Amino acid sequence: HPTFLMYVPPSSAEKAFFSIKNTKGQVHHRQLLTVPKQGGILRLTLPKSVAPLAMNQSYEWGVVLMCGGRLRPDSPFASGWIQRIQLTTKV
Repeated sequence: HPTFLMYVPPSSAEKAFFSIKNTKGQVHHRQLLTVPKQGGILRLTLPKSVAPLAMNQSYEWGVVLMCGGRLRPDSPFASGWIQRIQLTTKV
């Protein structure tokens, strides 16, 4: 259950739409976030009610600012990839 930190610049958007999906395009989780008017860092930890990310699988995450209260083709967004891996204790 990773925590995502996203910088959002000051804007008129009041909400942002966050989603994370697997490489097959299946949605793992999605959530609306409240955006502070002055901008700043948004923090989202995947809830415990959501299945944990599968080991050694990649997931695409994205966040879209909902300007005018809705998603539009020209809405500002950021996206990236995350993968859960097993840490090794060998040095």
